[in-house]
Formats: sequence, C-alpha cells, structure tokens
Amino acid sequence: MKDQHEKIKGYRNLDDTKIAMINVVKDHEGETNDLLKLVMGFLLDDKAALHNTPDDSVNGLTLEDIQESERCLHIAKQRLQEGYMWFVRGIALPESV
Repeated sequence: MKDQHEKIKGYRNLDDTKIAMINVVKDHEGETNDLLKLVMGFLLDDKAALHNTPDDSVNGLTLEDIQESERCLHIAKQRLQEGYMWFVRGIALPESV
C-alpha cells in the first residue's frame, strides 16, 4: 500500500537511504538468525547423542553443559531480537514513545 506510513500514527517519511539502511539491518538480522539456528542445531545434535550413549559426556559436553549452552543461546536470541528492534528504531525514529 502506497503511503501506508501516513495511516499509522507516529510514523514518518523515510528517504531511500534510510529505507536501504533498514533493509541492510533486516538482512543482517536474518543472517544472524540463521547462524543462531545453525549453532542450536549442533547443540541439539550433541544433546541427542548424549541421550543415545552410556557416557556422561559427548564431544566433551555434559548434560549440564548442554543445558547451560541452551540457556545462553535463548538469551542471545532474545537480546538480538531486541537489539535489532532498537537498531531499526534508531534509523526510523518513530515519533511515538
């Protein structure tokens, strides 16, 4: 929809440069999310391997290590989402609080 920002309170016109910057940030966000998914996949593989072995560890990681890593990655995901939101907001500078 053309000029949709005019129909949403608090949004302003963005020039082509700002729109391009926001799109670069959004592309980077997608790449970061892909990396996070890749790392989480390796961790889940280790977790599955640990459940299928009589050993107390796999690839040098115990269940406690894997659980701590999962916790850290979930925090990273949340903070990255917030960080990218602030990044875009810093470019777009909406009028609302």
